[in-house]
Amino acid sequence: IPMVNSSISILGYGRVQSSISYAQEISESLGLGVSFNSFYGGSFTARNSLGVAIGEMSDFQYNLAAACSYRIEFMSMGASIKYLGSSLNNNPLSANGVALDFGTKFDVFDLFSFGLSVQNISGMLFWNNNSSTRDDIPYTIRTGLAFEYGINADEYLTRSTITGKEEVVVVPATRYVLIAADAIYSQYMTSPEFVLGIELSLHELLAFRGGISIYGNKFGEAQLFPMNNWGAGISLRPVIEDLPFKMNIDYAIANEYLLNNGIAHHFTLLFEF
Repeated sequence: IPMVNSSISILGYGRVQSSISYAQEISESLGLGVSFNSFYGGSFTARNSLGVAIGEMSDFQYNLAAACSYRIEFMSMGASIKYLGSSLNNNPLSANGVALDFGTKFDVFDLFSFGLSVQNISGMLFWNNNSSTRDDIPYTIRTGLAFEYGINADEYLTRSTITGKEEVVVVPATRYVLIAADAIYSQYMTSPEFVLGIELSLHELLAFRGGISIYGNKFGEAQLFPMNNWGAGISLRPVIEDLPFKMNIDYAIANEYLLNNGIAHHFTLLFEF
């Protein structure tokens, strides 16, 4: 089953983050994927050490990733390798590097799921300046629990045509409540961050999402409800019979530090063939 995911984030001041990814199921247990993620930092007036303007420049960063995943009955795991690039328009300075990501998820007795990921393992950038400076990229550890309550989940008994034994067939819910709690720690953070999120679907064509940091860093100190990391959004799942794929259309707003109104906009399209 191939899937294509594309997203764009409008962050203000000309800054745009965008990504596109492709994933393909090779077998029931194995999957492969590739992705391209970029960040355009907008244009700015560059100045020399004396404060004299030397022209307009823009920052561009990207990563190209290749990933694989493996799944068994109650567990899945995956890893990716990323090629990183960073450059300045109208300036010869640039950097290239690599990083690794790893993640795993467990379904615990069909009650809840537990996930763990580590991003930017051994991540580093090498600059093309005279001293060939190397920057180590901070790693990030994420772990969390998620519980889903199916509002219209159903199951029924059937008899196997091969063995003749009764079997339970579970019908997945199309209306549900999903609650998730995450803990996030990035290298050099003064304290970990704890985030609570919820997704509510009262109709198979529509879902609402929201999340907020319940504990985290603000102005160098750990606080309850720092209000510097929150978001809310909506997911539309239109059913068009003539199309050869399923489609999700997501829109979300989230906190953005640098904007006066503090709001950034995020759009995502997901196609499942």
